Amino acid sequence: MNCTHQEAEDIVHDLFVKLARHRQELNDVENLEAYILTMLRNAVSRLQRRKRTDLKAFLQWASNQIARNQTHEVPATLPDEDLSKALNLLPEPQRVVLILKVISGLSFNQISSIVGIKMNTTAS
Repeated sequence: MNCTHQEAEDIVHDLFVKLARHRQELNDVENLEAYILTMLRNAVSRLQRRKRTDLKAFLQWASNQIARNQTHEVPATLPDEDLSKALNLLPEPQRVVLILKVISGLSFNQISSIVGIKMNTTAS
């Protein structure tokens, strides 16, 4: 999953703050480079999990909006039940892109950043 430049800077900043706070404990570390890379990998994994959780929460909200037909972007000719069924038939990656584009009105570039796939893939 992609992360923004700002997210990468935040991760590295937080990593150095942790290292500075626990610098006395670093004397016991045999391979400092491996230790730091492991910390970095774990921080990126936490960010990815948080993004997936945020995305799932957004998708739940968007599904509720569709079910209630409270958004003007949903075609009025499709009954809520049929629309929900049609959305659920799509593979998850396509469903996510569709909801982010149609319901949220995000650009393909924004969707690419959120989902972590190439912009051309989101547009196809």
